[in-house]
Amino acid sequence: MGLIQEKLDLLSSMIYHLDKMKYKYDAIAFMHQQTTPQERYAFNQDEWNELVRDIDEKIKNRYYLLNRKVLEKWVWAKNLRTHPKSIEIMPELRKMLVEEYNQIIDKHLNNLQDIVPKITPDEETGSRDKQTDAQESPIK
Repeated sequence: MGLIQEKLDLLSSMIYHLDKMKYKYDAIAFMHQQTTPQERYAFNQDEWNELVRDIDEKIKNRYYLLNRKVLEKWVWAKNLRTHPKSIEIMPELRKMLVEEYNQIIDKHLNNLQDIVPKITPDEETGSRDKQTDAQESPIK
């Protein structure tokens, strides 16, 4: 469970940074009435440096948790940020991260159901319904 939590933390952090830049672009585009159907990202140099530093620090300490394709896409994204190709790379990276995150959640939530049983409704345990219980045991 600890490894799952670490991997979700790593992916979540990367998604957070990308979403923050995406929403910034959306807000600026809206303000200038220049919205586009393509997914775009906005950042200044300081924000970019902070993002790269934060993500690289997390990856460095959890490299064993990261899919190599995601790492490759991240390295491309951080090195080609000013290249026109980066317009395609950032959305691709975000999509890969979200898909992997959701796959982990789906896979491990199903496994947790085998370990931790679901709480069954009162009817399945043989308990009387709430209305009958309330009538027979008045509060004094």
